[in-house]
Amino acid sequence: MHKSESTIPLSDAQWHQINEDHPDSGSSDAVRGRAEALARLYILLRYPGAEFVAPCKGADMAIQYQDAKINFEVKGTRSNGIDWQRLKVSSPHSYGLLVSGIPMLRISSVFSRVPVVHTLVYPQDFRLQEEPRWSVHPRGEFE
Repeated sequence: MHKSESTIPLSDAQWHQINEDHPDSGSSDAVRGRAEALARLYILLRYPGAEFVAPCKGADMAIQYQDAKINFEVKGTRSNGIDWQRLKVSSPHSYGLLVSGIPMLRISSVFSRVPVVHTLVYPQDFRLQEEPRWSVHPRGEFE
């Protein structure tokens, strides 16, 4: 299995800034904004010197790193784990990118001082089940 899990080490300054920029309003937009901000911090740690560029249609963000453009799907949750039951892909464009192999960054505990990034890659770590949206399930479940 490819899935990896990493914490995002936040400095005091980063913690205060992210709380100011993305407070917990209780909405899904607050979770999404917080997850994207955390993903940016994580990506810059993981890919030193990367530059954020316009993502492909269906991706949430992209970087230029060395000679490659890397797109990412970013999904956040306030839950402690991956929270598979609430992990959905709505866009056919996102679906297409995921099945082509772009990484999904599932950011859990987005309002915690120690958020966690789960890097998931299709088909090693999950499968996509078509519904009105595609639900994401761990490998082996319902197979």
